[in-house]
Amino acid sequence: AYQLRGKSGLPTNNNCLYAYRKDPDIKHHWLVDEEAAAIVRRIYQMACEGHGPSEIARILTKEKVDNPGYYYTKHACGMRSDYTKEAHAHDWNSLTISRILTHQEYLGHTVNFRSGKRYYKDKRRANPPEKLLIFENTHEPIVTKETWELAQKLRKTPKRIDTLGEANPLTGLLYCADCGEKMYNHRSKGGTENNPYPSDFFDCSAYTLAHQKRTSACFGHYISTKALRALILDTIRTVSTFAISNQEAFMEKVRSASQLQQAEAAKDAKR
Repeated sequence: AYQLRGKSGLPTNNNCLYAYRKDPDIKHHWLVDEEAAAIVRRIYQMACEGHGPSEIARILTKEKVDNPGYYYTKHACGMRSDYTKEAHAHDWNSLTISRILTHQEYLGHTVNFRSGKRYYKDKRRANPPEKLLIFENTHEPIVTKETWELAQKLRKTPKRIDTLGEANPLTGLLYCADCGEKMYNHRSKGGTENNPYPSDFFDCSAYTLAHQKRTSACFGHYISTKALRALILDTIRTVSTFAISNQEAFMEKVRSASQLQQAEAAKDAKR
């Protein structure tokens, strides 16, 4: 019955994922729980701003946000009443954040067979990606595809270390529009707990290195990290809005961009 249910596209989990609740009118259908969904959206936003799972967990714990377990306890979301005691109500950890950031259910998909076992007496173990069954658009999404994919990309970006500790998450990803050289990040300590780097900006590396040698090359092109994050989020919102309202035009732009990249890659391979 479990296998048949999972292969038919119905959720194999009897309980909803955090930020969803059971539809009282349609069996096996999930509805968005807006109170918890706001937390999930914020977690994805912080991830897109460059915050790692541990840092996000620290922020939510400090702000005394109810963790998923205690949220289930308070709202009796199909779980036992003592799922999480009040003493640990606001304890978030990086594993919980990482799971939230990787669940494709938040895109509106049903994902079955995340775990399995070879024999009935065995313990259940996580299945490899190729064994997952994904059924798209089975319920309302909480985050957009663009936001989800950006969060995955930033999570996979290696965390670099500089003289002040963990490097700016955008380090190594920015290039000067004029000369094509990388942008250097400059930070200074001495700020507050909420703003540890009072000075945090990027400029053209060609300009910086030439300036140090008292020569001339390119221009500074100063831009603050705060402004960059605002631009990235604004771009995500713009692209998401366009994709939703103009699906065919958006797909055509994506195909054109993909064909251009493939053509350029083919040219580079011949050189």
